[in-house]
Amino acid sequence: MAKKFEALQSTERVIVPEALTGFLNHGILPFTGRSREIEMLVQFWHQAPDEQGLQAALVLGEAGMGKSRVIDELIPHITHNGGIVLRVKLFTGSTLSLAQLLAKAIRTNLGVRTLLAGHVEDTIGSVTTALQRLVKLRPALLVIEDIHWLPAELLMELAGFLEGMSQEYLRVVFLARPVVFDARGIIERYLTTEIAMKGLNAEEVEALWERLFISRGEEECIRVLHEISGGNPLALRSALRGAVHSKLIGIESMGGSRWKVLCPLPVLKSNISRFVEVLSDGLAAHLTSQELDSARQLAALGEIISPEAAAIMIDNSKLVIEQLIHKGILVPVLSVSLEIEKEFEQSAYGFTHTLLHRHLLKQSSGSSVQLMRILAENIPIHSIQLFEQLQGVSLEQIPNDSIAAAFDNWVKRPPDIWVSHGSQAAVVVLDTLKWLLDAAPSTVANVRYREIYLRLTTLMLAHMKSGLQDCQGEARRYAELTANPTTVEEAQQYLYGCSYMMCIEGEQTGKIPIYWWNEWQKSIEKFPAWKGSIEYMVIYASMLHSTLLLTGDFALLRANEDEIMKLIFDESYPAEFREQIILHLSAQYFNMFENDREYKHRLQLIQLYEKNIKNKEWANVMFVRNYMPFLFSTGQFGDFQKLLKSTIPLLVSHQLNRGQNQWSYWAKLSDSAFGIPIQSASHAAEPYRTSEHIFPSAQHRLAKDTVLFSILLDEYQWARQYMHQHEIELSELDLSAQILILLAEDQVEKIPAIEFSRHLDGLFRQLCQVFSANADIATVADHFSKIYILTAKRFAKIRARGNSGLEVSLTLGGTPQYR
Repeated sequence: MAKKFEALQSTERVIVPEALTGFLNHGILPFTGRSREIEMLVQFWHQAPDEQGLQAALVLGEAGMGKSRVIDELIPHITHNGGIVLRVKLFTGSTLSLAQLLAKAIRTNLGVRTLLAGHVEDTIGSVTTALQRLVKLRPALLVIEDIHWLPAELLMELAGFLEGMSQEYLRVVFLARPVVFDARGIIERYLTTEIAMKGLNAEEVEALWERLFISRGEEECIRVLHEISGGNPLALRSALRGAVHSKLIGIESMGGSRWKVLCPLPVLKSNISRFVEVLSDGLAAHLTSQELDSARQLAALGEIISPEAAAIMIDNSKLVIEQLIHKGILVPVLSVSLEIEKEFEQSAYGFTHTLLHRHLLKQSSGSSVQLMRILAENIPIHSIQLFEQLQGVSLEQIPNDSIAAAFDNWVKRPPDIWVSHGSQAAVVVLDTLKWLLDAAPSTVANVRYREIYLRLTTLMLAHMKSGLQDCQGEARRYAELTANPTTVEEAQQYLYGCSYMMCIEGEQTGKIPIYWWNEWQKSIEKFPAWKGSIEYMVIYASMLHSTLLLTGDFALLRANEDEIMKLIFDESYPAEFREQIILHLSAQYFNMFENDREYKHRLQLIQLYEKNIKNKEWANVMFVRNYMPFLFSTGQFGDFQKLLKSTIPLLVSHQLNRGQNQWSYWAKLSDSAFGIPIQSASHAAEPYRTSEHIFPSAQHRLAKDTVLFSILLDEYQWARQYMHQHEIELSELDLSAQILILLAEDQVEKIPAIEFSRHLDGLFRQLCQVFSANADIATVADHFSKIYILTAKRFAKIRARGNSGLEVSLTLGGTPQYR
């Protein structure tokens, strides 16, 4: 351990006040001048204890204002009154998963562990569930420091967490700098307290001097300190540390006890100005040259470091870290490493201030040989900065086996890092790997295979980050690189390219890309043994689902229905493969039926899907997303609303805000099926339709759904008014709605002239053809068992047009739940 500060002169022992000893050794100033902030936060904690619902406080302050220190002083007020405090801090380049950070805070809190049974997973859903249990047992405060550093890709995680806890008695304190930050809009609705921290005033600076030096400060000295520092505690710390270290402040005489200014005031003023201007220098001014060099080397690892990585960077790392903690440079922190194959339980350490870390990084002497060695070994890495540091360095001094080992250690990880830590981390890792492949191809085995894999990974991540059109060039290059496969492995690579090209061209043209679908068929015919593999199923499901999503055309799904059902029920295929086909593809058919036979088959699929979920949360999400429309489309509005209410936490945990808002819109709208006027139901549903989570195109589609729903309730006049209000043309509506409106307005003669759209299924085409050919409608009546679209009243109107002998079965799903 480093020795405590004892003397400024070698001739005599100096009497050092206890507060000053703590300041010189640990950088801790006496807590002064923040009673207002503490009082407001204690009041926030105690307010309305019987009131339900999450409430948040936002503490704003410039860097160095002491936001974290206020929390340090607040915690005893909470814990001594039976509360539990969970605390996390965000770091630039290291906060890559809010869910993992919160989960680790819960798992490492002894008080929480004694109350909650079971492991908390690294998902927002698991964290939310754990905290919902916790707040029912003990009052809890969650502190999230430096929320302004939250990356954009984690905003939905934050929104999902807050929404999931919105009805629980939880208090959350956010700390941030007074800047514009994206998370502000998300936390705004929960804010009940906002505190703006200002600099200490002159009286508080004087009180700080007295508590630090146990003597009154000279008036002019206090004025200079306050004027130059602006009352910023961090600036005051830097100024005072620098002044004491430079012997500008010290004991007035040998053997004395009074600390005072030992130089002329102008000298003090100029030096304090310099100490504040080079604040970071002041933060490290008390380090020995050896400690300073070690801190600079560690800075190359990022703002958060693991002890394992530190051991490679510096000698005697354990002792050095202890010294740097003792001197206020490092502090133990909660963090989640980039490692995904193994959970490392060892501690992590963070630099006490971002300014300090950046200052040390500029002077960093971190060796590229050591950094590459860290990547080559399976040890925790908490920051993407290490990868950024390596890109572009000379590889001449780095052993080839170290480069190869680093490449092999990380080449498969970017997709998993994307899922667990977000796009920022994955893209940086991927860029570093591509740079290594280009800079040192001779050190990497199977270069062509590696290049293909990295291009595919780049394509996947570019798609997830920017959308299909932005990765069009990458997708085409990948398809060309993998064309003409000669092995099963090469065919698999090529088919990934085909699936992306199908998505891109499908989005561009709105039509099914036949060329790429034929390429898929040719490859499967060439390598039939691959058909029963999980990889085959993944690409197959992706192509069918994406084509439907992007083109709105059900034709490809319809054309493959027999094949998919064969794969599901043919026991010659492996059980795991059949299970995955059920979970990935069968749900697409839940709401795709045109007659009683197909409807009954869909009920079988629904039962089969439920049987195979087996605690797979992602499968549960997919089930809900497809079963909800099934209930709505078959008029089972009561079950629809009940299921929606029970699954909102699931939707929130997976950041499915768009689906949640869409289904909540339908739920409000379906209230009109239970006696609430359609005007009132639509007005109540409108905030969900116009939510920021719903794309404008989807908002317009929901408006068209509202028209159809009002027609089913015989609210034709209101439907026409709604169409006018939202600028919806008759030709924009689905064919079902167009037919019903024309029937209601006695314009049957216009039905055969309706233009078909790719979005339409076969039964309405047949109906138009019946009218056109003047045939007996009874021959196609059985096709119209989808009750929510054509009610008995609609069929009565069709009969009135002269088509006698029509018999309609209304057995589908029981009695419709609308009047």
